[in-house]
Amino acid sequence: MPEIVVKLGNKVMDTHALFQELIRVGRSRDNEVVIDHLSVSRRHCEIRFEHGHWLVADLESANGTYVNGQRITTVPLYHADTITAGKVHLHFFDTPVEHEDQNINECDAERTMIVTAPPKSRACLTVVKGKQRGREHVLEAERTLVGRAADCQLQINDWRVAKYHAEVTRRGDGFVIEDLGTWGAILVNGKPVKEHALQEGDLIQLGGTRLVFRQVSSTMGGLPPGAGLGPRRQRDSQVSDAGYRLAVDAAAKMTPRPSERL
Repeated sequence: MPEIVVKLGNKVMDTHALFQELIRVGRSRDNEVVIDHLSVSRRHCEIRFEHGHWLVADLESANGTYVNGQRITTVPLYHADTITAGKVHLHFFDTPVEHEDQNINECDAERTMIVTAPPKSRACLTVVKGKQRGREHVLEAERTLVGRAADCQLQINDWRVAKYHAEVTRRGDGFVIEDLGTWGAILVNGKPVKEHALQEGDLIQLGGTRLVFRQVSSTMGGLPPGAGLGPRRQRDSQVSDAGYRLAVDAAAKMTPRPSERL
C-alpha cells in the first residue's frame, strides 16, 4: 500500500496510507491529510490516482507545491519522490517503510505564512570548441533538446550534429544527458555514452563541438561565469576560471594532430 510520510525538518509529523483515489493536503480540517503549519495553505495540493498512476497537483497554494525541488502544477509521482508544501516535506513511497517516532507539532493560525521557495541546482553548458566557442546555455528547463534544429533549446551550428542529437534532463538535484538515437555518437570525457549522469567539469562532444558542464550547488549563490548574458556577450565572453581553462586544455588534447589524421 503506497503511503505519504510527512516531515518537518528531520522530525516525522505523520504517516498516511493512500487508501483512496483522492487525497487532499492542507491546513484545513476537512482535508484527508491535515498539516497544521503556517507555511501550508488551507487547501494546498491533492494526490490522486488516475489511469493506474499516482499524481500530485497544486491547488493554487500561496507558497506553491514542489516535487524534488521543482515547482509543479500537476506531475506523476514516483517512489521516493519528495513533495514540498511550504516548509513541510511529504515523502511518497510505493510501499511502506519504517519510520522514527512521530513528533507532531501543532499550531493553530488563520493566515498562511509565506516562505522562500526551495532552491534548485543550477547548471550550464559552455562551448569550448567549435563555431560557437564561448557561448553558454543555462539549463533552466526540465528538459533541454540539443541539436541543429531551430526548435532545440540549445542549437548547435555544426553539420556533424544531428537535428535532435541529445537531451539533457533534470533529475532530482542533478542532470542526465541522453543520446536520442542519432547516427552521431555522444562522447563524455572521451567515451561514447547512451545515457550519463553529468558531473562538474564533464567534457561533452557532439560532432566537432565540445561543451563543458558546470553546476552550482543549490546551497550556493550565483550562476556559472557568463551565464545569463545576452547572445552577443555570450559569444564574446572569456571565462577565465580554472575549470574553464582545464576544459579548453582537455578539448585541445582530444583534437587529432595532422599526422594522426592520416
